[in-house]
Amino acid sequence: MSKKTTHLLRNGGVTEVIGMKKILGIIGSPRKLGNSEIMIKEISRHISVPHELHLLRLQDFKILPCRGCYH
Repeated sequence: MSKKTTHLLRNGGVTEVIGMKKILGIIGSPRKLGNSEIMIKEISRHISVPHELHLLRLQDFKILPCRGCYH
């Protein structure tokens, strides 16, 4: 069963949303709080639909180079 939430919009209207939209921001930059992260957060701030922003920082994972198909 989905949770129903009510949101007040910037223009004064009210909307009911069943569940909140989720947005995944993938940050490939090695710098924390770099331009990529700032851009994702700024884009999220301007989305009018109620949402949750989840950030995935690739630097937080141990990603190894491809070893090829023949190893």
